[in-house]
Amino acid sequence: AAALVSAGIAGGDAPASGIPPRLQFEYARLLVCMPVRADMQEGVRLLGELVELGYARPEALEYLALTHFKLGEYALAKRRG
Repeated sequence: AAALVSAGIAGGDAPASGIPPRLQFEYARLLVCMPVRADMQEGVRLLGELVELGYARPEALEYLALTHFKLGEYALAKRRG
């Protein structure tokens, strides 16, 4: 997963990098399912960007809430859910 980020496939922010939001969403969904905490946190960051853009908002918020719960960030999970 980290190799894709360093290769520029996930990109920092979707609009500047030219990454289609749907690709960023799918990549973020994969990251939040990983067992490595850093990957889950990167998925949260990417999903947060998509929520700010308004892309797939209900789905992105659902994944954000579940991932915050998985990470033990219960207050954030409740706020997102």
